Amino acid sequence: MSETQDITANRHGGNKASVEAHRRVRHTAETQRKWVMDQVGKSGERGLTVDELAELASKSTGHDVGPNRISGRVSELVAGGELLRTKRRRSTRTGSSAAIHVVPEYADKRPVWHPAPVGRPKREVQETLF
Repeated sequence: MSETQDITANRHGGNKASVEAHRRVRHTAETQRKWVMDQVGKSGERGLTVDELAELASKSTGHDVGPNRISGRVSELVAGGELLRTKRRRSTRTGSSAAIHVVPEYADKRPVWHPAPVGRPKREVQETLF
């Protein structure tokens, strides 16, 4: 991932605040991506949500780090294939549902239960990533 590339440029369409935010963080982005990879790698098959990463960053830095401060690095790592966004989800601190991210080596190792339609028995299926 290039330090100058803004992978969200198409989404924000050149919004001045978004362009400025990208300019401010580009010199620390690589260090932040390495930290995210380290944390997600340590989590193994369990993986981490962006909210869980923000909570870990808050504990690590001693100040509140919101999910929006982490989500850009996660998006960059997913776009680069270094992290995978699974179909598995966990609740955030506010009760929302969030995708779980894993490093590729743990992507297909954890079977999950999917709710079966009413009247059909539940069955175990291998997780698909997307």
